[in-house]
Amino acid sequence: MIGRVGVLGAGVMGAGIAAQVASAGVQVVLLDIVPGMAASAVGAMLQGDPPSALRESEAGLIEPGDLRDDIGKLADCDWIVEAIFERPNAKRDLYARLDAVRKDGSIVSSNTSTIKLGSLTNGLGARLAADFLITHFFNPPRAMPLLELVVGHATRPEVVAAMRDFAGGKLGKTIVTCADTPGFIVNRIGMFWIASALRHAIDLSLTVEEADAVASRPFGIPDSGIFGHLDAMGIDRAEELAKSLLSALPPGDAYHTVYREEPIIVRLLAEGRTGGRAKGGFYLMPGEAADGEGRVLDLASGEYRLVQPVELDSLAAYATDLRALAGHSDRGGRFARAVLLDTLAYAAALMPAIAASTEAVDTAVRLGLGWTWGPFELIERVGPVWLAEGLRAEGRAVPEMLEGAMLAHYAEAAC
Repeated sequence: MIGRVGVLGAGVMGAGIAAQVASAGVQVVLLDIVPGMAASAVGAMLQGDPPSALRESEAGLIEPGDLRDDIGKLADCDWIVEAIFERPNAKRDLYARLDAVRKDGSIVSSNTSTIKLGSLTNGLGARLAADFLITHFFNPPRAMPLLELVVGHATRPEVVAAMRDFAGGKLGKTIVTCADTPGFIVNRIGMFWIASALRHAIDLSLTVEEADAVASRPFGIPDSGIFGHLDAMGIDRAEELAKSLLSALPPGDAYHTVYREEPIIVRLLAEGRTGGRAKGGFYLMPGEAADGEGRVLDLASGEYRLVQPVELDSLAAYATDLRALAGHSDRGGRFARAVLLDTLAYAAALMPAIAASTEAVDTAVRLGLGWTWGPFELIERVGPVWLAEGLRAEGRAVPEMLEGAMLAHYAEAAC
């Protein structure tokens, strides 16, 4: 039974996890390496708006502290979750310190979003490995229902059962078990989708508005599309995740091919324009413009301009017919086709390496990214035959599982 929780790292994710645990009526020790940061995080959440707001009664269950001086307070915690920055060496150093003070049988987990479990526990001993797993929450933790769970070969079954009971029961999460692969499910597919959409939008000379209009509702993706999504997650955060994946994925992985360092991204990062929480990103909100009108980034010039209406024949005619949209000859149709072929072929090629079932992948992507359909549900919508023929027409390999889906399709059609 988990009756007291330790959270290491009081940034956005760590503080959010602490708030969700406290909202379930469970005591939390929240520690950060920066003195006073944990207390400041609690204070900020008390002043915040939903979904990150914290009630006084919940705040009373959170005990803030300093990792340097207060690590001993973790000794009676039943579960300790680490939510510091994505650097394996820093995480392992912290686990070594933690292992010296934690009680026998306490659960230790990481909120890492890209790093494999095996990389985190390497060289740290059997005691920690037996009690360790990955619990990947999504931001903001109190609002996002998904929890990606990664279990190691040495993880005790009792640890897995206790975490499933607590996270699925007390915290109300939908738990999807992922294989121990870089980026797990959501970030592996989501970051590939971002790289593909960004690359093709620039190469096809789409405007930000055009790309977001195509890569949103027709795909069953939120209206933010690709560029709005980058602003929401933080362009700096997206690049951090991209670099982590690039370093972790094998050289033959298609992410290395689709990802490209874009000059416009480099410029935005250099100028501190990292999205909605900074000086703007691809969009400049009305309150940030001198005249009070919203603006959007011109991808060619790098300057902001007024938002323009989207006038694409493909979108006007086929906004509800994804296959027809992707078959249109204008730049909107070519963009839709390119992103569909890239993303769906990649998802198919990852099976069964990233999860035990396509249903698990679809559930994770729907809940983690807010898509209406997961990648395999999208394959069903466009048809595996259409997808495979599109790949062959471009001289690309057809994933093995997609060939299997085609055979099943033909068999069903023949009945």
